[in-house]
Amino acid sequence: MSKSEKPAPKAKVKEQALPKDRVELTRPKGANSKGKATYGFVVVYRDNVPRFSSLSLERDYLDNKKNISAVKKGTYPLILEYSPAFSRKLWELKDVEDRSECKFHPGSYWTNLQGCISLGLDFVDMDGDGTLDLSDSVKTIDRFHRALAGLNKTVVIIK
Repeated sequence: MSKSEKPAPKAKVKEQALPKDRVELTRPKGANSKGKATYGFVVVYRDNVPRFSSLSLERDYLDNKKNISAVKKGTYPLILEYSPAFSRKLWELKDVEDRSECKFHPGSYWTNLQGCISLGLDFVDMDGDGTLDLSDSVKTIDRFHRALAGLNKTVVIIK
């Protein structure tokens, strides 16, 4: 290239803006118990400001199989709906391939979950089975709902 030639401009990659109100679930690599549970953390953003955070517990990822696997990584609509099974409104992931009824709900043990997500304050082996369980799940789900108060829908980004 001669001195008079300018280098070609770099192609600009257009980044997709994140929704201002959203839930992000991060599963650190290797944070699982080999076929049982997956451990992570959740942050709720309101107007791009983190307003809530907690630990998360799910079943291990087993190819997105219904009732036995965590939901695969991606971005999903999150809708507040009444759940007859829990007799209360819960946040449900929508448009999950080959799945339905994937919710954020209370649950201390990975066996309480059938592809859903539980939230809590601390990982502790409460039942002595060698797998970490989740403390204070009911209180934490209530805090999660308060952080999303005023919304009926948002998105969850699972990383």
